[in-house]
Amino acid sequence: MPDYLRYEPVTGRIVQKWISADPSRVEGLPNILQVTRAEAESITKYHIVDNGVLRLMTQAEKDALDLEEANIQHQSLLDRIDKYNVSNLDLLTALVKVINKRIPNNPITKQEFVTQLRADLNV
Repeated sequence: MPDYLRYEPVTGRIVQKWISADPSRVEGLPNILQVTRAEAESITKYHIVDNGVLRLMTQAEKDALDLEEANIQHQSLLDRIDKYNVSNLDLLTALVKVINKRIPNNPITKQEFVTQLRADLNV
């Protein structure tokens, strides 16, 4: 059975791969390329389909992809922060820092938190 790739037509990025697939499984799907087993097994995020040919990205293309992924990850983190969708430790740390900025002469310490938690939880 042959191996196939499905790629995004504008960027050439590979979005799906089939190993030993029945040709009827990909028949009629857009942007399909049949490849050798060695090609299918060696695919990384840095491979694209360019004019119907599988190739490794240039260094400039790799750098652009890495930057795009870093920007997406950064935006995702910003979105999570806006919704307070971070760890409790991160939330508490930020809260203490904000409080300590407002009350600089009497900062809250980690030990105070631990002592209060133990008291609240009867430990």
